[in-house]
Amino acid sequence: MRIALDVISLAHRRAYDVALVMSQDQDLSEVADEIRTIAQEQQRWIKIACAFP
Repeated sequence: MRIALDVISLAHRRAYDVALVMSQDQDLSEVADEIRTIAQEQQRWIKIACAFP
């Protein structure tokens, strides 16, 4: 839970240029959706990738 809050909070503040979060489940899928929204609102390019199909 803390990772999700940090990723979103720091994205809002433009506190990082690159974030790399690795997880073996879909717990962070909602974070990915929120990051996409933040990217659109801030007119930023944020790439989200998944190693699993």
